[in-house]
Amino acid sequence: MLIRDPHPTIYSWYYTATERWGAKVTDRVAWLRDAYAQYRIFYDAALAVQEKNPGRTFLVRFEELKKTRQCCNAWFAFMGCNRSFRSHSSIGGPTSNG
Repeated sequence: MLIRDPHPTIYSWYYTATERWGAKVTDRVAWLRDAYAQYRIFYDAALAVQEKNPGRTFLVRFEELKKTRQCCNAWFAFMGCNRSFRSHSSIGGPTSNG
């Protein structure tokens, strides 16, 4: 299960809706309240699934996934994959290894 900090997510929703799709938001405060409420409902449901099925779910924070390869390696281990990420010496980014 992939989760993300709600603030950048909701900013992205707003930006996408208004800048890409041309949505008109007349009441930003109401829009934000609704977006945060939807976010909470989704995460409450998702975390309830994880609580009921701890051995069948794996919680990944998007911010950690971006920041550290250990998160990817733990995810692969949970899925039973024989793969890992390591830093590539010339570019410093993650590359598949294994």
